[in-house]
Amino acid sequence: AEIDRTQSDATDQTGSDTSSPSSDTAGGTTSTTGVNGSSVKLPFGLSPQRTPVLGTYGSASGTGNLTSDWYQLPERSADSPLITMSVAGQIEYIDDLAVTRSGQQVRLQFGRVGPDGTVTPAGIMTPMDIGGAPAWRNLRFQLDGAPQGATVVRVLAQDTSTNSDQWLAVTPPRVSKMVTLDDLVGSEAPVMIDWEAALAFPCQRPAQVHNGVLETPEWRISPDREGERVNSQRWMAGTAGGPLGIVENQLRPTVLPSYLRNDWAKDWGMLQRLTPLVPQKPAQLTVTTDVHNGLWSPGQIRAVGF
Repeated sequence: AEIDRTQSDATDQTGSDTSSPSSDTAGGTTSTTGVNGSSVKLPFGLSPQRTPVLGTYGSASGTGNLTSDWYQLPERSADSPLITMSVAGQIEYIDDLAVTRSGQQVRLQFGRVGPDGTVTPAGIMTPMDIGGAPAWRNLRFQLDGAPQGATVVRVLAQDTSTNSDQWLAVTPPRVSKMVTLDDLVGSEAPVMIDWEAALAFPCQRPAQVHNGVLETPEWRISPDREGERVNSQRWMAGTAGGPLGIVENQLRPTVLPSYLRNDWAKDWGMLQRLTPLVPQKPAQLTVTTDVHNGLWSPGQIRAVGF
């Protein structure tokens, strides 16, 4: 998996929020406003002080359109294969099977800059995506598909639906340098790897349990969205226990945008950086040995319904 490390910056995520505790892509609001007056909680640790948000959610007509200014493209490089945009809402996209999925339109228009500085439009690209609307996610545009000689790009967005469920929100496009998951996470840091994804990541070290105490994980690797829904979120949570009980109650997750190399629209899973809500201290344990027969019980289980 390729990880967009440069996009995540949690340093300016201040204020209380109303989002889900298990991911920072579920939306919600904060008590502070960002660079263009928005109080929307941004995903991937994006800084609201540097990242404007535009959209049609809650607008009077429910519709809107956007033509942004031109953005300069960097020199092409092998470690920056994509232009990405963090978006939310119902947006038309091309999936991993090359099927176009319906929604409101967000496009990138490429341009060539002439000697006098004027820009000539050179082509429009439809994004790839993994789905999951209306949650925040990254649209993907392959730079190797850009028109020859294009050096600038702008955003074209159009919401023509008055249906309150058909809204969109967009942030500016980015070209970020990527690293592999193995280079970023390494083989020494403790990782909470969901069982469904564990066999695919033999180089990462699972967080250890010793004498009933779990080592605080620094990362979490989870399966694709459907695997997360039907497996991970079905039996563990902050209110139900399990490993996610620890993550949701004691750690702050930040999703790092990540992609399967050369299969950019594939939902491979998710990588989260986990930050303790309070400083962690080593557990002070007193370990003793007791002998009991096989019929012994410490008492009734402390759970509703048992």
